[in-house]
Amino acid sequence: MALSRSPFGGHVLGLAWAGISHTCRCLQRVSTSLYTQAMLHALHHAPDIPIQIVDMPLLFETGFYHFTSPRLLVAAGEGMQRRRLMARDGLSEEAADVRVSSQMPLSAKRRLADIVVENDGDVEELRQSARTVGGLLQRHRWLHIWFFSPLGLGLVAAALFSLR
Repeated sequence: MALSRSPFGGHVLGLAWAGISHTCRCLQRVSTSLYTQAMLHALHHAPDIPIQIVDMPLLFETGFYHFTSPRLLVAAGEGMQRRRLMARDGLSEEAADVRVSSQMPLSAKRRLADIVVENDGDVEELRQSARTVGGLLQRHRWLHIWFFSPLGLGLVAAALFSLR
């Protein structure tokens, strides 16, 4: 079993989740709640950073996507997800299948995402997509700085108030 990169043991919980027991579901809810609270705290205490990137595997499942904009989904088809899980975690085909099928359907995630990067290719294709998306985000950065900063929100509120 591979070690978790998550401070809350997401890898271990993911393996246990394959059994879909009530206890595992409760553990996942608790760890996701802690992770979400830690993420909100970190984002709140770094307001001067114009672009903040949140790397969160359960972004859509937890509802945390409501706090982010734009929402970027890096998507791989189910077959590719299974192959990668088997290679990375040493899972059997059946265990990988259970893990993939326990997730929110990719079609639902696509509907919630603002930007979708396809990740069924090799690393170089993903790098090129990342460069493209990075350029897009950089060009539209001013929107987020002005409209979602405290100053921007204050100006929007003042403008709306003056229209009354």
